[in-house]
Amino acid sequence: MTERTPTTGRPGLRAEAEARFARAPPPPAPGEPASSLLHELQVHQIELEMQNEELRLAQVALETSRDRYLDLYDFAPVGYLTVTHAGLIEDANLTAASLLGVDRTRLRGSRFAGLVVPESLGNWGRLQSDAQADDESHSCDLALLRGTAVFAGDVSCRRAGGAGNSGATRVALTDISRRKHAEEALRESEDRFRLLANVTAIGIFQTGARGQVLFVNQTYLAMTGLSEKEAYGPDWKMAIHPDDRERTVRQWEEAVSSGSPVTAEYRHQLSDGRVNWVRMFGRPFLDGAGAVAGYVGALTDTTESRALQAQLALASRLAAMGTLVTGVAHEINNPLAAAMADQGLALEVVREVRTHLDGDAALDRKAEALLLGGAVEALEDAQGSGQRISRIVKDLSIFGRPDSRRDRLRMIDVVNGALRWLPAAVARTATIQVQDGGAPDVVGSSGQIEQVVVNLVTNAARATLEGQRDTIIVRVGPGQPGMARLEVIDHGTGIAPAVLDRIFEPFFTTNAVGAGRAMGLGLAIGHAIVTAHGGTMSARSVVGEGATFRMELPVA
Repeated sequence: MTERTPTTGRPGLRAEAEARFARAPPPPAPGEPASSLLHELQVHQIELEMQNEELRLAQVALETSRDRYLDLYDFAPVGYLTVTHAGLIEDANLTAASLLGVDRTRLRGSRFAGLVVPESLGNWGRLQSDAQADDESHSCDLALLRGTAVFAGDVSCRRAGGAGNSGATRVALTDISRRKHAEEALRESEDRFRLLANVTAIGIFQTGARGQVLFVNQTYLAMTGLSEKEAYGPDWKMAIHPDDRERTVRQWEEAVSSGSPVTAEYRHQLSDGRVNWVRMFGRPFLDGAGAVAGYVGALTDTTESRALQAQLALASRLAAMGTLVTGVAHEINNPLAAAMADQGLALEVVREVRTHLDGDAALDRKAEALLLGGAVEALEDAQGSGQRISRIVKDLSIFGRPDSRRDRLRMIDVVNGALRWLPAAVARTATIQVQDGGAPDVVGSSGQIEQVVVNLVTNAARATLEGQRDTIIVRVGPGQPGMARLEVIDHGTGIAPAVLDRIFEPFFTTNAVGAGRAMGLGLAIGHAIVTAHGGTMSARSVVGEGATFRMELPVA
C-alpha cells in the first residue's frame, strides 16, 4: 500500500493525532481486510479535525487582535488620517473626526485641504510634498477648522508604506490650541514686562549665579551709557568712574561669591563727559534646590538728590554757624581787641622814637632801643592775635563750605574738631566725655562728618532732663568687620518707639518725650551724609533712660 504524505500542519500534529487515535476504540484485528487503511483514515480524520480547530482559534485571535487595534486606533489621544496623493481623506479614526468636528463617515472621501484655514494651505502643501519625498516624518503647525471655529493643530506627515499606498500620506493630528494660547499669553506677558521695564525711571538688571548679566532695560543703558553688547559683556565695569571702579567691583564680587545682598553708591563716567551718581541694589534669588540662581537689582539716579542733600547740608551747616555767632564773636573779639591795643601801643612808641630822631637833642641810644623793644613785643603779640583770628576764620570756612573732598581721617581727630563748634548751650547743660577706643582710619569729608557729630551731640544735650546735668559720651572704636564706629550716648529723656522708627526721615518732626522740642532736619541730613560715605546710621533708646546714636563708616 502506498504511504500517504503527512497532512501539513504545525509540528507534532501527527503525533497528537496518533495519541488521540490510541484512546479511541481498538482497530480491527490484524489480518482483517483493509484494517491498515481504516486505521490510517481514522488518524487522518482526527488530524483534520484538529487542524480545523486550530484554524478556528487562530481566526478568533486574529479578530480579537483586530478589534483591539481598532479600539486603540479609534480612541487614541492623537487623530490619525490617511490622505491620498489627490488630497482625499481615505480613512480617519474617531479622534480625528472629533478634533475636526466632522462625522467619520462624512470625513471619508472629503478633501483635507477643505479643513485647513486658507492662510495655512501653503504650509499643508509643503508638508505633504516633504512627506512624499522621503521616508522621514515631517511636521508643522496648521490652523484648522472645527465647524466654524479655528484651532491650532500640530500635524505630522509620513509617506504610507505597502503596495498601492505609495501615493498616500499618514497624518497624525494633535490639538495644540491650549499650548498656543499659553504661548501667546506668555508672549504678551513678556511684552508687557519689557514695556514696563523700559519705561520705568529705574535701571533694572538680572544676572546669573556667577554674576553674568542676563537682562538690562533701556533705563539701565541710559544711566550707564553702555550699548546692549557692552552691558551683556565684561565691559559693564568700564562705565564706572575710575575713582569708584575698584571699590564697587570688589563689593559686587564679594556679594556674588557669598550669595548676599549688595548695596553700593558710585558714579558713572558717560562718553559725553557727564558724570552721574547712582545707587545700586542687588538681591539674590533662589532656585528650586535653595541655591542662589542669580541676582535681580536696580539702579536709581541719585545725582539730583545728592545735589539737594548738599544744599540741605550746607543750609544746616549755615544754620549751625548761626548758633555759633555769639561764641565766635567772643573768640574773635578778644584777640582782635588785644591785637588792636598792641598795635596802638607799638604805633605810639614808634611815633615817639621818630620824634626823637627828628629833634636836635642828643639821642639816648639805650633808651631808644628799649622803646623800640616794647614796640616789637607789642607787634609780636598783635601778630599772635591775628594768627588766632586766622585759624578761627579758616575753621569756619572748612565747616561752612559744601566740601566733597575726601581724605584719610582719624575718627578721634574728627570728634575733637567737631567739639569746637558745639553751641554754648551744650556746655551749660552737659559735660562731654570723649572715649578713644582706637578706631581705624576712614576716608571722608572732615567738614561733613564733623557736622554729623555736632548734630548728634547737640540733640543729645537737648534731651537732658530738666534741672539736671548730663554726661554725654562720644565713643570711637572698631565696629563691624571693615567698619569704624562712632557712638553718641546720652542719659536723657529717651525716644518713643513710634518716633524712633521714623527718626531719620526727611522733614519728619515730632516732639521727643518730655523734651518739648521738635527733632528738626539735622538727623535726616546726618543720615544722608553717612549713607553717601558708604556707612550706616542707627539709633536705639529706652524712654526715660536715654538714647544711643551709632554711626559706622568703612575703614580706609
